[in-house]
Amino acid sequence: MSNTHTPQHQPSDQIRADRACIGCGFNLFGQTVTREEHYGLAIARCPECGTVAALQQYPAMTHWVNRFRMIFAAIYIVVLLAFFIGSTMGIAGFGFGASSLASQHLGDHINNSFSTWKAQQDNTQQTLAGLPPGFNFGTSYLTPEYIEEELPRALEEFGPLWDGMDREWVVVMVPAVLVCFGIGVFWSVALLGASRKQALLVPLISCLIGGAFIIAANRPDYNNAWTWNLAHQFYIPIIVPLAILIEFIALSLGVFAGRAIARFAICIALPPRARVPLGILWSRDGLAMPSTKN
Repeated sequence: MSNTHTPQHQPSDQIRADRACIGCGFNLFGQTVTREEHYGLAIARCPECGTVAALQQYPAMTHWVNRFRMIFAAIYIVVLLAFFIGSTMGIAGFGFGASSLASQHLGDHINNSFSTWKAQQDNTQQTLAGLPPGFNFGTSYLTPEYIEEELPRALEEFGPLWDGMDREWVVVMVPAVLVCFGIGVFWSVALLGASRKQALLVPLISCLIGGAFIIAANRPDYNNAWTWNLAHQFYIPIIVPLAILIEFIALSLGVFAGRAIARFAICIALPPRARVPLGILWSRDGLAMPSTKN
């Protein structure tokens, strides 16, 4: 009876993760796994250079492995939701701050107009109190009488809101653009399951929610209104949409450049073979894995 060993070359599976060939760096994803004929080990052969990749097999694990996977997935989703909420608040905050700064000239104009009007109205009261005529009590809260009698004239004297705005609001947009670009990079890398266009929907929704919330909550209150607060409320519908648009452009640039930036950072920070577990950053965009050789 012959005891000749029959080689087993029957394919049993395929590699379902990014794995770089140790010879040439070719991504072995999708390559057929076979049984080595002498020891019966699972191997895959690189179609480019022919190098054999040994695949270590682990024994079956307990059901706790799947439970931990679910826990980590839930934590990851919660982190993404928290970042979404935080980034939305940040985007809205930059828009709110820009509109506040743009309204400074109008706030000063209304405050000066109100101070002059109030001094004229309070001459009698100031005289009775032993104060010099024209003394300003320092209040900046508009009275209903001023709003009805003088505010329309003060706004007419100020002229078009766009022409009279404080141009320094653009300064606020400099850090806003940098922060939004970083947020876009984060979403580009965090949402590897989506294309760049699909990933762009998340910051778009964030911008729409942040801008809509500020504009919807902006209801000018003329009852005991503070001069600068009232001026700010006039500028919110003008500046906030423009600021949100600028932030969205920065977010878009971050989303489309994010994965390239991540790949560049990985190549600088990690040695060649340590990049293999992060190969999805290459394969997701249809790129070849970086070589495992220096």
